[in-house]
Parts: sequence; structure tokens; C-alpha cells
Amino acid sequence: MGKGVALALVAATLWAAGSITLKIGLTKVDTFVAAAIRVVTSALLLTTLAFSRPPPERLKLNSYGTRNLILVASAGLLTYGVGAIGYVTAMHLIGAGKTVLLSASAPVFLLPLSVLILKERLSPLALVGIFVAIAGICLVAL
Repeated sequence: MGKGVALALVAATLWAAGSITLKIGLTKVDTFVAAAIRVVTSALLLTTLAFSRPPPERLKLNSYGTRNLILVASAGLLTYGVGAIGYVTAMHLIGAGKTVLLSASAPVFLLPLSVLILKERLSPLALVGIFVAIAGICLVAL
């Protein structure tokens, strides 16, 4: 097993553990407050890690370009701002299992957008995968 696959499995395991922990913690916490706590806690950890790296890997904001920094910041607002509120609220309303499954449907939306915006090619197998994913989501969500 390659390092990338191992890291993906660790990430998936941690994501699952975090989702269960979040669902338990939501019993007495407002969803907006919970989303804010999650984002701030993560931001503090990631910022600490980014600044504690050895000099060659350290943040060099002036070398990244203004456009790239704006795009990355916008992505953060979409995923960890708006998306986090939706995720936590869904967790409260429909539970951990359905929320995680439905949020894992992102590739269904990502693939067509990556073709239109990023001009990536969509293989026939990926197209089949989209339809299988949609069918699976319908089976679980209904």
C-alpha cells in the first residue's frame, strides 16, 4: 500500500471519528457555534503547523501571487465557512451517517464542474461512477 493510500485511509478514519464526536457534542451546542468552534480550532492547529515547518517549507505569502491567495481564501470560505455550517446543521437534523454519506457526494458535483471550468476530461468510467454514486445516494437518502 502506498503512502498516499495509507494517508487517505487515516484521513477517512479521522473524519469518521470526528463526525461521531461532532454528533455527540451537538446535543447541547448550537450548530453555528459548533461550526465556528470546529473551524477556529482547525485554523489554529493548521496555522501553528504551517509556521513551525523548516524554513524552505515555511509560508512565503509574497511568492504565491495575489490571485492564488484570493482563490485559496475563497475556497476556504466556501468549504469551511458556508459548507461547515451546512454540514453541522445537517448532522444535527439528519444524523451522522446520512450527513457524511451525502457530503461525500461532492464528486458528483465536482466532476461536471471540473469539465466545464477546469477543462478536464471525463472518462467513460468516471461517468458511470457518477451515475452509480447518484443511485447510492438516492438509496440511502430516501
